Amino acid sequence: MQQQPSSNTNLSSQQKPVYTSKKRYGPQDFQVLKLLGKGTFGQVYQVKGKKTNKIYAMKVLSKSVIIKKNEIAHTIGERNILVKTSQDSKDKFSANDIDVDVNGSSNNSKRCPFIVGLKFSFQTPTDLYLVIDFMAGGELFWHLQKAGRFSELRSKFYIAELVVALEYLHDNDIVYRDLKPENILLDSEGHIALCDFGLSKDELKDRTNTFCGTTEYLAPELLLDETGYTKMVDFWSLGVLIFEMCCGWSPFFAEDNQKMYQKIAFGKVKFPRDVLSPSGRSFVKGLLNRNPRHRLGAIDDGRELRRHPFLEDVNWDLLLKKQLQPPFKPIIQDDLDTSNFDPHFTTHEIDHDLFSPKSQNNNSINNNDNNSSNGNGSSSNNNNNNSTNSNGVGQKVKNTPLSQTIQKQFQGFTFVDHSAIPMESPTNNSMANLNSSYMNRKLLQNSYFLQQGSFIPGDPNMPADEDVIDENEGWMQQGGVDLDLMEQLGKDDDDEHMGFQFD
Repeated sequence: MQQQPSSNTNLSSQQKPVYTSKKRYGPQDFQVLKLLGKGTFGQVYQVKGKKTNKIYAMKVLSKSVIIKKNEIAHTIGERNILVKTSQDSKDKFSANDIDVDVNGSSNNSKRCPFIVGLKFSFQTPTDLYLVIDFMAGGELFWHLQKAGRFSELRSKFYIAELVVALEYLHDNDIVYRDLKPENILLDSEGHIALCDFGLSKDELKDRTNTFCGTTEYLAPELLLDETGYTKMVDFWSLGVLIFEMCCGWSPFFAEDNQKMYQKIAFGKVKFPRDVLSPSGRSFVKGLLNRNPRHRLGAIDDGRELRRHPFLEDVNWDLLLKKQLQPPFKPIIQDDLDTSNFDPHFTTHEIDHDLFSPKSQNNNSINNNDNNSSNGNGSSSNNNNNNSTNSNGVGQKVKNTPLSQTIQKQFQGFTFVDHSAIPMESPTNNSMANLNSSYMNRKLLQNSYFLQQGSFIPGDPNMPADEDVIDENEGWMQQGGVDLDLMEQLGKDDDDEHMGFQFD
């Protein structure tokens, strides 16, 4: 994979390239190639930069749908987290207490190699755009459906890279909250990239209580603990994920929500015979400990997971540098290949006129972004949901422009990763532009948006410990669980992918 220059490169020499860009980017700067997927708020397209010919994924989100569903905070939060994770973090990665250059290059980048990178974000009067790395390997969900289940070796490889990604997020005060196969992409070599941060929360120092996520992956404390939950909900979801990858089904799947919530809170997990080694089962049981204070990772986060016997044979130095050979490499013919995506979307005709400047109502909106001189997950993002802002698969709806008061709520959305901008020889003006852009990026990093969400009350009486989830003891016998609450939770039809199952 070609290495991108670091966003904070010191260009003191006149021989070094300088990133310059005064233009305001918009959909007119990209050629739309294919539809990759659709979700609740919009659609994801494979696009090509008209000047660079680089392939990206463009996520198009309808402002009117976002406002209707009261998801402005989550949407802006997703963009802010992508900006934060696409630039240098506050800490270097460390494997076995040895500093590691995660990209295997000389620029000392502190970016996580297993999180999708944001390249551009911009807006028009009707839509928001996130342009991110195109991952030609497609969704892990797609490959899991085709294979039925993965070998323990293959699952361990994905889990190891996910542990690094989650450790990075947690160390930067981000809780992910939506770990599932649909949100994990594969690059052309078979390495994973975590995408879709729409439900993530930044600046989490202790606890939060927003009820969100995908039903089968929800941690029990999110359902039942009125004092809120911590980043440990991500490790519960990781335990569900590795069980699903190795066994071929979810450990808590049920036909309706109420039964699924009850299974998450009280149900046994039974491993199929000859699936998962003893250390693998121990790893899953540690992650699926219903008491978050005693869950694997509660003491030392991802570092604790990396020290577990299940992952003790992983060379973390090589893994962080992407020098471990993936056990599976997607079949990819060329840079434009979309054969690893659902053909229901990729074969659909696209109305290219909807992305032309004339259809954008005077193109990109100017709302005085501080970084105006300044996105691309190829995930389909809830393929099973019906997009409320499309006239049909592959067609973006022509929304009515919103009022200026509403538009101000999206102010500050613009971003450009300078490594994605064509380079030219440095001049005095270009150096000044670079310095100005750098200061704008620093200001942007300090943006903070309150998260909105519903509060779900419940029983705060968590058990002191539960060593093995297979033992159906503890909560059910202790009582105190509000069964009326469980019944009410079972009536919630807004969770993503309610009927997840494998062919």
